[in-house]
Amino acid sequence: MPISSRPRLARAAVATLGAVAVAGAAISPLTPAVAEPGDSPECPLVKPAHKLQRGEAVTARTVSEGTSTDALTGEVVGVIDGGISPAIDMIMVKLAGSRVTNPDGSVDAGIWAGMSGSPVYASNGRLIGAVSYGLSWSPSEYAGVTPAAAMYDVLGMSGGRAVDTAAKVDVPAYAERQMRADGVQNAAEQSYERLPMPVSVSGGLSASRLARTTEDGGVDTAAPLITGGGRALRQGTRGEMIPGGNLAASISYGDITAAGVGTATAVCGDKVLGFGHPMMWSGPSQLTLHGADALYVQRDTVFGSFKVANPTAPIGSIDRDQMAAIAGSVGSATATTKIVSTTTFGAKSRDGKTFVSLPDWTAYLAAIHTLVNGDAVFDGIRGGTAQLDWAITVRRSSGERVTIDRRDMVTDNRDITYASPWGIYTDVERVVSNTFEDVHVNRVRVDATYSEPVLAGSMSKVEVRRHGEWKTLSTRDRMRVTRGSDVKLRVTVEPTTGSDARTERVRTTTSVPATKDRYGALVVQGGASIFDRPRGVKSFDQLVAWLEGQAPGNSVTSSVVTGNSGFKAPGAGRSLAGARTTTDRAATESTVRGNRYIGLRIVN
Repeated sequence: MPISSRPRLARAAVATLGAVAVAGAAISPLTPAVAEPGDSPECPLVKPAHKLQRGEAVTARTVSEGTSTDALTGEVVGVIDGGISPAIDMIMVKLAGSRVTNPDGSVDAGIWAGMSGSPVYASNGRLIGAVSYGLSWSPSEYAGVTPAAAMYDVLGMSGGRAVDTAAKVDVPAYAERQMRADGVQNAAEQSYERLPMPVSVSGGLSASRLARTTEDGGVDTAAPLITGGGRALRQGTRGEMIPGGNLAASISYGDITAAGVGTATAVCGDKVLGFGHPMMWSGPSQLTLHGADALYVQRDTVFGSFKVANPTAPIGSIDRDQMAAIAGSVGSATATTKIVSTTTFGAKSRDGKTFVSLPDWTAYLAAIHTLVNGDAVFDGIRGGTAQLDWAITVRRSSGERVTIDRRDMVTDNRDITYASPWGIYTDVERVVSNTFEDVHVNRVRVDATYSEPVLAGSMSKVEVRRHGEWKTLSTRDRMRVTRGSDVKLRVTVEPTTGSDARTERVRTTTSVPATKDRYGALVVQGGASIFDRPRGVKSFDQLVAWLEGQAPGNSVTSSVVTGNSGFKAPGAGRSLAGARTTTDRAATESTVRGNRYIGLRIVN
């Protein structure tokens, strides 16, 4: 299936890289500049693929370290008709220089991941295209090039093309013979594969920990998430867009910078073209545009060489993410969601910020932001308790701003920082994916306080007050109650195995609805065992009320339900599922698991 810009359940491939964090700079508005191919050396005219000759000399530019471009030389090997898609040919070239080859001409790192977008020029300065494919068994100096004409089309397109792009292209026989003569191993078994465009995620997560979040957070993207990229801050060093220079496109930046780094191919006024292939392949895009500082190129003879780089500050936006290229503008800021947090453990505290460019990734990145800041402050994988408060500020379709306030308590015996953020993820995802109206999440505010004691409990006994005495209830009981009367309960919560909590008793008082129903149910639930869905919610207002009415983990909720099964939305006289429900809730010192369901016989 096509690469989705929305996280959904699927494991992404994970590798590990290392990089040093770099500060970034705020976007400053620039005067729009319109340029056409041929107006400047940075935006050259095209040399069509059909006019290329085998052996024709070419030059190219890329960055292997820092921000200065390296010059490469090479020659045309040939053209594969329809090699990238039915509408786009692939140009094959052989390159030398930079880190592709050593001074003696032998292969060094070969064509590396991160060269995507490196411009290739004819001897007259016209743009042939951009490096975008490498041989499957690298390192090799042979590259597949996306034609410049197809890339320039992206700048003028109003919609995506409904054609597939090739992930792998077989090497023609004539090129195979040349490769064999050059000493390329297993030339007959080689194919061109699109250069990898992994999305590096800053924040210090291990590869296994990041992989776990992609499953639990539902990430579905063919651009693999990898750990260890440097973060880009909102203010700091700005990168410059030049052909052959570093280009980064981010899903988010700040504490959690999730970005792919490649190369700019052409700069036409304030318009930037790069990569020579898609990043997320979303067509229209809301990615943020950055420069980058390349640290080094790592030679890898097994999985392929790659460049490690730090994205610098945001300088614009990416508005097209298509088969032949990504394209955007310098100076045009992408609207983002701001995730801010204060994380505390004892005397240690940290304030964090992340800016999310793609709305569909807000929930996942809010969770990862909370996790990474928790890891930084709690500093160790171990059990504990988290007290969480979060506020989701939303701009509705009418322009009205609404803030959803939530509170929760989470405990875990093994890894409290990992266990803590998923309630935030669920709430934000429900807001972003709601079907009632288009909304934009302006801000997610998280306050998280961690402690080492594991305060976890479970309901051991539920008692009802009858005739001046407490009577223990069993799920086998059917209790007789009077319409309009109060059901007074006492719930005993005992520590779970390995818990640091103490035994406690809490009380609730729940009224029996004055309905004509003859039967109902008494439902008693620990907050940590409530995994409810917004059944029957019919408007965004009701969704907001339902979210704010959710029970925290450290609570006991008792409900009397009559009529159809369901639970009451706060403020609604009838339940969202058609039942009539009355509810009371008691706070506890520990998280509470367990539930009880007791049948009711309702009399006058």
